[in-house]
Amino acid sequence: MLYKLKYPNLKKLYYEKKKILENEDIDQRKKIQIWKFNHQWKLCYENLKFYKNYKEKNKLPDLVSDLSEIKNFPIIDKNYILENYEFILNDYKRSKFTLTGGTSGNVIKFPTSYINEEQNFVNKTICKNWINSNRKERTLYIWGHSHKFGNNFLKKFFYIFINKFKDFDQNRFRLSAYDMSHKNLENMYQALQSNNFDIIFSYASTFEILSKYLLFKNYKNSKKIKLIFTSEHLSEECIQNLIKIFPESKIIGEYGMAETGIIAYSPDIYEDYRVIWSDFIIQNIDDKILITEIANKHFPLINYCPDDQIILNDKTKNKNSIFFISNIKGKERPFIDLKFDDSTSQKISLIIFDHLFKNIES
Repeated sequence: MLYKLKYPNLKKLYYEKKKILENEDIDQRKKIQIWKFNHQWKLCYENLKFYKNYKEKNKLPDLVSDLSEIKNFPIIDKNYILENYEFILNDYKRSKFTLTGGTSGNVIKFPTSYINEEQNFVNKTICKNWINSNRKERTLYIWGHSHKFGNNFLKKFFYIFINKFKDFDQNRFRLSAYDMSHKNLENMYQALQSNNFDIIFSYASTFEILSKYLLFKNYKNSKKIKLIFTSEHLSEECIQNLIKIFPESKIIGEYGMAETGIIAYSPDIYEDYRVIWSDFIIQNIDDKILITEIANKHFPLINYCPDDQIILNDKTKNKNSIFFISNIKGKERPFIDLKFDDSTSQKISLIIFDHLFKNIES
């Protein structure tokens, strides 16, 4: 309901993108990607000082005729962005900014806008279609709560209210992923006992600990639940534990990041991640992923390396455009035991520090 009001063109955009993504002709896909890249690239260097400087400094071409040429563009990473951040500030004086996670190093503000949110919501809808998911499904949502930090009471209250409304609108029950204490694990266990969930959505690191706790409780669920984890590597031990606990369920990977939104989805953990190739050109140098955004975005990223490692098979390795990623070795978010005294300790996710650091200037 909320999203229909916010994105009135959602249905039209969804069906247009769905039709493009159904194109199975690899040569046609690459032609579409080249056209979209040239269109995006021209807009970037003609309108943004950041990319105008990037082009002139590195003597880059006005257009490319083959996707392989994009690999010759210098890699843009977080360090490069920080070194040239004055250009971004100059280009986006009146823009909103989103903060990246701190798990891969520096927390950086990226310009964002309504168009980014709309594109990402369309992509979420596309990916839900790939896994036969719908808005009626009940979700156990174990996630971080950035709104808990900061000193602005009104801002925190606003985010709490918005999140509660989103949870109601999207039919999900939210619990904190920060706290992996016995008490909160018991809350998760009780929620599973008393609710008929269709989806469990959380970080891979959360599934690692929760699965062990559920085995300890001898919990077993024979319903076909979708277990969706984000942008991290799920260990083989955890996969086997989840199969024991949820034998009829699918284990699904979602790959994305704050600066890009969703990039790829794995309909099943044992199959490849399916790339949203209409929006992203995925390439690699060695095991490092390179991302080029070709959808309309406020601040498109060109040849961007986010420090994630991808696992490619022989068929996909060193291709000029990767449409399927075998696996992703994302950022690890471990847990630590905080000891308050000799008898009291609490298991805390390091995700909490990502969000704490976001509230510290510079």
